[in-house]
Amino acid sequence: MKQITCFRCGNQDLSMFSYNNGKQYCRRCIDFNKPFKKIDKTIKPLKTYPHLTYRLSNKQLELSNMILNTSTDIYISAVTGSGKTEITLHAIAKALNEGKRVGFVIPRKTIVIEIASRLRKIFPNVKISEVYQGSKYDHDGDLIVLTAHQAFRYTNKFGLLIVDEYDAFPLRDNQVLKDIVDRTSYAQRIYLSATFHEEILINKQVGSLNKRYHNYPLPEPVFLKKNIIFQFLFLLKVIEEAFINKRKLIVYFPTIKLLKIVARLVLDKKNIKIVHSKIREVNTIIKELYRIENFVVFSTIILERGITIANVNVLIFNADHRLFNVSSLIQIAGRVGRLKSYPTGSVIFLAKGYSNDIKESIKRIKSFNI
Repeated sequence: MKQITCFRCGNQDLSMFSYNNGKQYCRRCIDFNKPFKKIDKTIKPLKTYPHLTYRLSNKQLELSNMILNTSTDIYISAVTGSGKTEITLHAIAKALNEGKRVGFVIPRKTIVIEIASRLRKIFPNVKISEVYQGSKYDHDGDLIVLTAHQAFRYTNKFGLLIVDEYDAFPLRDNQVLKDIVDRTSYAQRIYLSATFHEEILINKQVGSLNKRYHNYPLPEPVFLKKNIIFQFLFLLKVIEEAFINKRKLIVYFPTIKLLKIVARLVLDKKNIKIVHSKIREVNTIIKELYRIENFVVFSTIILERGITIANVNVLIFNADHRLFNVSSLIQIAGRVGRLKSYPTGSVIFLAKGYSNDIKESIKRIKSFNI
């Protein structure tokens, strides 16, 4: 078979080639740049700084200065709830003040909305746009928060690119999408994650943050081996305790089908919300989670990342399912104890067996607390 080589990037992986109107193209380096409208490479220099109602920890400031004092790409490995976003704030301000447009790539639409809302409070004089499929905001901003799938519209437009959860879906194991995201930046890139694979960090500039800002340890998961029937009975007990103790509870399911089956059996309970990708009002429900004092949520991994809710416990139903990998288990456990006002809580893994992913996730979380 004749070897195919892309003349632009040198790619020889046959799976990375496709055809359009009879013409062959390389999916790894094709120019996807079809902006909503003409967007300049630079912006008018701003005079801005982060407006915070709290102080960064010494370690956060150390990493923030590390980013400011380098122009090369940098990887920030930080445990869940440690304040990764805060580490980037001074770098964002510096770039905006220098007339550089900033891109902040997020894996999921719901988290784009959450982060954009937070950044508007921190940078009140900055035009911040949020871009995702179906979004109606002006897509030309000084600071653009976007999903990875919208990155093709911003090739070579960002003087600073921040990529949150670089190893999460949809970027995980998708080199084509990673390349598209990387090409949005003509200068510095900052990659953030709590679950980098060690091989990604080889020969890279790395900053680490293994403590949460409030210095409490990460809540360590409790594994309970139970078959599906006993998982359900145990779940009923945990739900009842959550309502009695006025503690919020998020129950994670691997599939929508299983979530719906269990939900039908407990619908007589009050304040049980259901969240998954097929529900249109997901953003409305998420806003309620911040407002309501006492609730139980049944969710798929759509709430795996990017939410910080006070006074919450989590339980993973059927945690040995293949969709719960090491990264997702660590992220779900990281929803608990994120706030200084509620720095503790319980994390329960219910499963039929002790899978390798469960074992490794618990091992890593414990290692962070050493």
